[in-house]
Amino acid sequence: MWGILMKKDLSESFEKKFLNYLKSKGWLELYQKNPDNPAWKQVRHHFHKKLQEITEKNLVNLSVDFTQKAQDYGKKAQKQQIKIVTEKRLTLFNNAVTRLSGSKSIFPNLIAHAKIFVPTKRGRRKFFRDWQDIKVIGHDNLRIQQRYEQLNQLDLTGWLILIKFLDKKDYTCRFTKYEFLKRMHKQGTQKDYKWLRAFLDRIGGTQFCITVRAEDGEDERFRGSLAPWDAQKGDKFVVQLNEMLYGFFSVDDWSYIDLEQRFLLRNEWAQAFHAYLSTHRSPTFSTRQKLYEFWGENYRSVTIFWRDFQKRVLKPLHEIGFITKVHWDKKTDIVRFDYQKRKVLT
Repeated sequence: MWGILMKKDLSESFEKKFLNYLKSKGWLELYQKNPDNPAWKQVRHHFHKKLQEITEKNLVNLSVDFTQKAQDYGKKAQKQQIKIVTEKRLTLFNNAVTRLSGSKSIFPNLIAHAKIFVPTKRGRRKFFRDWQDIKVIGHDNLRIQQRYEQLNQLDLTGWLILIKFLDKKDYTCRFTKYEFLKRMHKQGTQKDYKWLRAFLDRIGGTQFCITVRAEDGEDERFRGSLAPWDAQKGDKFVVQLNEMLYGFFSVDDWSYIDLEQRFLLRNEWAQAFHAYLSTHRSPTFSTRQKLYEFWGENYRSVTIFWRDFQKRVLKPLHEIGFITKVHWDKKTDIVRFDYQKRKVLT
């Protein structure tokens, strides 16, 4: 197919090529004065033969070249489509922010599908001087790294509260310390204020690098902190959120989360799984093995992990009315979670 099209194209341009050839030889003026001279027919025949040899020799290369160009255009179109989807997700996210009720917040699904905010015990945060890989669920083409101070589930709660103060025009959050701490269900003591200051330092200082691997080797990378800078004047704060959100939305969508339910949960493990299920539709299926691989890194066996997981995570989620039923099939190891999200009020 490509060969036929190329021959046709070359045939149509032959006369132009022949005239350029004559010009290069200094014969063009003579030819134009007497184009019907039999000698010119021999020259034309000779030139046509040579051109045909060159054309046939290069047709395969030309075909490969066009195939490569087609692939390049396809990859470009795919990247353009990803950009369109990403921008649409970000626009819908920004619009949803302005309609949030008091009990709701929203967050990128990737926040719950990766250990960006890790369930930790008090005083057990890790500190990474160099880039450290983070576990991610369900995204094989994705690599997330972090360095500096580890963020925990209390930090995620703080970040979800920041979202509620977000001005989508310039990605800044403006609030007083009293407004913020009240939404965090804190009393506004000196200890709480110190926590707020430390929280802002952490999400501004901890660095993340999201790498989206592409088949053509042209990986996309998003790097920075969740809140690059903040300013304080007295009790008033201005916090700039990072458009690193763009990196989150190039991979996955966003979800609502019920803050009232989250505040009822007293351990971070349950809070983390509540956030994870909030990004899915009920019922959600998994296996004990997969749950163990992502959530049970501190356990020696699946059996011990599953026993504690039921007690420390599933039981509290059932008590607050979120999880309605859990069924484990011993033969297949499949676990089914039935849960009920409360209606989003806007």
